[in-house]
Amino acid sequence: DVQVGAMLSGGVDSSSITCLVDKNFKQNYPLRTISACYEESPFSEEEFIDIVLNHVSVESHKILLRSSDLSSSMDNVIWYNDLPCLGGSIFAHYLLYQKVHSTQTKVVMEGQGADEILSGYGSFLLSFLSESILTGHIITAFKEYRSIRDNYSSSLFEDSKSLLKYMFPNLTRMYKKYYLDLSYDNSYIDFQKMNTVEKKQTPQVIRENDTVLKMQNTRMTILRAILHYADRNSMSHSVEMRTP
Repeated sequence: DVQVGAMLSGGVDSSSITCLVDKNFKQNYPLRTISACYEESPFSEEEFIDIVLNHVSVESHKILLRSSDLSSSMDNVIWYNDLPCLGGSIFAHYLLYQKVHSTQTKVVMEGQGADEILSGYGSFLLSFLSESILTGHIITAFKEYRSIRDNYSSSLFEDSKSLLKYMFPNLTRMYKKYYLDLSYDNSYIDFQKMNTVEKKQTPQVIRENDTVLKMQNTRMTILRAILHYADRNSMSHSVEMRTP
């Protein structure tokens, strides 16, 4: 009954959703896609967006995001989310829904959450290698790592350092506690004033986990915040959002 759209970033998740909807419903429900592009080529994924668009029959809308958009939208983003925003992607997401609203699109599908549910982040690979080694499956770990090196540009030295962090997360916590300044001054957020319990330390963000299940639990915790931002940004523009 209403116009349906999809966020299309050019990544696997949003591209899969766009292609599936176009394949199965395009005759009755023509799809409208909304994409963010950037002037800085290292950050822009317009090339991958266009590859998808060449294979589907959709009405495409792109917006060009600039650094000045962040400062101009900051007050609104913080207001609607009821939280300090610790990442730039939240602002881009807000501006995308602003574009959605301007096109009279009422329902939007996007890929938020798919990486957490389907273990799509590169950190899951390190957790899998760690788990394989710690449980004695050395040959499996070696074969998987060889496949990773064939498909990803990586350094053996850097991979080894990262793997040690994942295999021994408690040592990583100790290192970050004693050798890194976790109570750094933040011009936007005074974490010390937020702590109400005496001698309570600033929360540590430790994403290294030695098993896949632990990594997924960590990612699902982070996902709650991601979905909070997605829900607030969409509703701020009177748009219904649907995610995996």
